[in-house]
Amino acid sequence: MAEKDLATVLAEDAEDAVIVSETVSTASSPDPSITEPTPASQIIENSESVEEVSLDDPNLFKNKFKRFKGSKSKTFRIGFITVKIKRAFSHYHEGLGYVYCLQPTSKVCCSKLQQPRKPRFALHIAVFPTDDKGKLLIPASQLLPENVQIMTMVLNSSQCEDLSIINSEWGLLTHDLFISCEDDTYQRLKFQSAKEAILDKLPKLKSGVLSNFEEYSAENPLEKSLGRKLSEEEILAEVGEFTPQAGKPGQTDSIPTEDIDKL
Repeated sequence: MAEKDLATVLAEDAEDAVIVSETVSTASSPDPSITEPTPASQIIENSESVEEVSLDDPNLFKNKFKRFKGSKSKTFRIGFITVKIKRAFSHYHEGLGYVYCLQPTSKVCCSKLQQPRKPRFALHIAVFPTDDKGKLLIPASQLLPENVQIMTMVLNSSQCEDLSIINSEWGLLTHDLFISCEDDTYQRLKFQSAKEAILDKLPKLKSGVLSNFEEYSAENPLEKSLGRKLSEEEILAEVGEFTPQAGKPGQTDSIPTEDIDKL
């Protein structure tokens, strides 16, 4: 799968999709003309994964997937293990959440689902323990790998572009990011670069966090957070327009997700 830099990807997005800004960050001010997106509380996450577990497993009822969400009452400090991200085009449809676009195999999704296809981006991040103002609850030198949470962060084009700007100016691998939120419902995030990256300064801590990062990434592939894999027939069935056709297979084998080399 070819890797592209973010500038190329965003240029393609401008030609290929109608982009509605979902958040506001320090790199852009609110635009009242922009259409409001669907509230985050209405987004249905993909939960199709099936795994074999043991009744003796103490983590049997724990949900290992952790999606990062900002809060008006708290400033978060996050670190980056990598600046490689995953992109996919998907449609939002009430009751279904985000559904992968099937183009170029089929355009049924584009004609039947409520919202036009838009690019979404995802990456895994390290979230440090902080108070409401973003100050570490544990001195950096005393942090243990288990104190650092690995989470999945989903971005729209506007957010991703803002992170790209910060990365080009400061470097996300050498500077952590403070994240505040102006609106919990619509996740209007503000980004501010820290003066240094905790993991970059503490190699031993980074090694332990990297191990947890790899385990979390294996259990929670980024594709799961970007949309649901539905075939053409499943989409038609969900919108009440499915007519069985003999000899016509589903279209879920090849989902157009894409690895992006760097922010």
